[in-house]
Amino acid sequence: MAVCTVAIHEAYRLSRLERRDDRLDARVAGRGGVSRAELVEDLRGSLERRQQARAALALVAELCPRQRELFALQVAGLSYREIAAVTDDSVRTVDRQLRRAHEHVRWRAARRRAAFCTTLWSSRARGFAG
Repeated sequence: MAVCTVAIHEAYRLSRLERRDDRLDARVAGRGGVSRAELVEDLRGSLERRQQARAALALVAELCPRQRELFALQVAGLSYREIAAVTDDSVRTVDRQLRRAHEHVRWRAARRRAAFCTTLWSSRARGFAG
């Protein structure tokens, strides 16, 4: 059963990729005032935004369930007072929990950036030494 589900998802993914390629080919063929270099640059920007969004979601997923809930309500546009009313907490509790959540996300993001830079630097250093 699981193999069937994976196959179905893969078929949908491949179908989306084919449709995207067809649209890109049509835009390039028609040129529509857009050069191929501009299209490639747009696609690169889109890819970078997707990667940043995935990284942000991964950071939020690491929060405890309570902080994730409050964070989602804040992202939805609710004020601290409104969040407190929805969750039956005090405004101070909401403020404290969200502050801890933001600190956790910032701390984890900084650690990931540092790890990435360290890996990048060490791989470059090995390349120059070898």
